[in-house]
Amino acid sequence: MANVTSATSSQKTIEQVLAEQANKVVNTRNTGELGKNDFLQLLITQVQHQDPLEPLSDTDFIAQMAQFSALEQMQNLNNSFAMTKAFGMIGKYVSGQMTDTETGKTSYIEGIVESVRIKGSKVYALVNGQEIEIDKITDVADISLGNNFKRISDYSGLVGMLGSAYLYNDNGDKATIQGIISSLEQRLDGIYARLDEVDVRPKDLDLSDYESPEAFVVANAGKEITVKVADPTTGTVVRVTGILRDGYLDKNGNLRLLIDGVTLPVDDIYATEIADLYSSQHMLLQQILQVLREKLGSDQPKDDSGEDEGAENDTGTTGGVE
Repeated sequence: MANVTSATSSQKTIEQVLAEQANKVVNTRNTGELGKNDFLQLLITQVQHQDPLEPLSDTDFIAQMAQFSALEQMQNLNNSFAMTKAFGMIGKYVSGQMTDTETGKTSYIEGIVESVRIKGSKVYALVNGQEIEIDKITDVADISLGNNFKRISDYSGLVGMLGSAYLYNDNGDKATIQGIISSLEQRLDGIYARLDEVDVRPKDLDLSDYESPEAFVVANAGKEITVKVADPTTGTVVRVTGILRDGYLDKNGNLRLLIDGVTLPVDDIYATEIADLYSSQHMLLQQILQVLREKLGSDQPKDDSGEDEGAENDTGTTGGVE
């Protein structure tokens, strides 16, 4: 009987068991809720400390097992929902908050979801190389929130066109440039267009280290350069940055540069027209013809006189034969 009394006195109430379980997991869990492992541990602890005189009935035990099974299925359903939601975010622009587990500091992150990772029972989205829990994402959009929800596909018709665009200086003044729109790019702050074959006349170009303008072009071809350009109408001076393709001297002897990869916001393009994709080739042919004219000059016989001379010779020969 003493053994029964001792066993009875060691019986713990549900409140006590819950308190013990809370103390055990306080250092490993901070979610504020019990998981299926906690529920199973709670059930085992309850069975271990049950009153031998009044043990759990089969009905009570089966009911608790049913609750455990329901909890497990609910958690599996939540995991499946989280994974479905995460996969639907791939390629979309999101923003959310992250908490550093070591310092406890909260930081905000935004960007395009690159991929999805599953670690244990948690689902993470990879944004700018950082992992963020799906539940911590607060906003989802098809593209950058800073671009008024514009889609890059809305501007696909611009590719291949000759675009006229504005460039701005530090004072907010603008100058115009022209180039072939070769590609579009989605960035965090909006959609950008790349212009190739931008034909500019550089202003105040430093040629002190070069023997001639041609030497400058040869030395910097294929490299990124930044030159000043003045708007021909307003005189506003802006900077143009891109890859130097080639250069030439116009009919007035001024150096002009062909620059690729000039990048600017797509909204700064104010006019487009069908591009002559052979303009650079035509320009090169014109230069070759000009050089040939200069070299040949007056030494080039006129076609009319040549034909006349040939006609006279033929006439003379024929006359001789006759």
